[in-house]
Amino acid sequence: MKSFEEFKSHFKENIADQLDQIEDKRYYMHNKRLQFGGLTMLLISFALMLMYLDQINEYGVYFMCIFAPLTSMNYFKNNFHDDSIEVEYKEVVVREMIRFMDNSLRYSPQGFIPLKQWIESGVNPTIPDDYDGDDLIEGSIEGTSLQMSEVMVRHLLPPTKKWYVNKKKKQKEKYQKEFHGFFMIIELDNPPDTDIYIFEDHIQKNWGHVGRLIEEKDDRYGRYIPIKDPEFRKFFKVYANNRAAAEKSLKDDFIKRLYKIRKHFKAKVNCVMKGGKLYVFLDIRKELFKVDTTHSLKRSFILKELYRDMEMILTVAQTLNDPIPEEAPPTQINNNFGDSTEDDHVYDDAPVQDEAIIHDSESFLEEEEQFGEDPDEEYEEEFGEDYTASQQQLFGASSDGETPQFNLDDFENEDYYEEDDD
Repeated sequence: MKSFEEFKSHFKENIADQLDQIEDKRYYMHNKRLQFGGLTMLLISFALMLMYLDQINEYGVYFMCIFAPLTSMNYFKNNFHDDSIEVEYKEVVVREMIRFMDNSLRYSPQGFIPLKQWIESGVNPTIPDDYDGDDLIEGSIEGTSLQMSEVMVRHLLPPTKKWYVNKKKKQKEKYQKEFHGFFMIIELDNPPDTDIYIFEDHIQKNWGHVGRLIEEKDDRYGRYIPIKDPEFRKFFKVYANNRAAAEKSLKDDFIKRLYKIRKHFKAKVNCVMKGGKLYVFLDIRKELFKVDTTHSLKRSFILKELYRDMEMILTVAQTLNDPIPEEAPPTQINNNFGDSTEDDHVYDDAPVQDEAIIHDSESFLEEEEQFGEDPDEEYEEEFGEDYTASQQQLFGASSDGETPQFNLDDFENEDYYEEDDD
């Protein structure tokens, strides 16, 4: 994938001139925001001065602290806030940025992934009551087909029970936000043989071993599969029906990438591998392409932050579809006990010679001719039985070949020393 420095030079040459009109609108709106903010502070300061002069009481200051900010904010929003700045910025900058990353990617600011795809993922068995989104990106990056968009999912809360019923006034519906972030679908080159569910792990992090026992009893998504790396096991939990197929499909690079995305966005990350597709749910609780109108749209740090966010998300598909390197089979050697031992660090071309380990009979005869016979045999032939007796006395062995047992109590007996003198 192309670097940010390459996009920065591309931005100066092709995009910067198109932002002049949008930057003028942003500058005018930002100045009005500062003027109304200054007017609000002036009214509050004037109320404090009147209270100091005993012209009004403290309640007048409280009223001004609430009335002045709300009035200025509503007046600015209704008369000077320009929503077209964000729409035009996405069309000019975001569209060109995505096209620069990969020419096959297509961007639609108003489109989003349909509800049917969310239900097929199986991330939540309940169907959401409200589903909306925008910023749809479709295409393929380096041969990997993908589809992603910003999505907001909400569930309708049950009506609150009150002690009285007002039939004339209809009770307002309240929703609970379940998900607000990026929903991504990636086509897998080598789909796993089983469905795999990867969720954020909060129970085990807070409850320890008790939390793990609770997770093992949860069979809604299959069997609990512990991740090999204990560091990543603190943040993610995996469920699947086939443990061997799940461990084969989950690469270490993919788990590391999920951890980096979680750390980068400081958000919850969930994944589902199902039906030959990878579903990624990045719950960042904000709009990724939100335009910051308090700074110039041409500032490089705004572009850099947006480019890094997109690069971090798009590389998920690459890490999962990369081929797994084949490991060399371990070699077998015979240890000192005659058993076969596997060792990953022993190679066929290791510089070990047979002559250094095995001695044949011919080499043994040559050494015998060169150095002569065993000296022990010569001494035994020369001195006969006296040599054998001296050897038994030297090493403490009796004539029967048994080692004598000494008792410390014998040293207190005087007869023991008298026998030595004799």
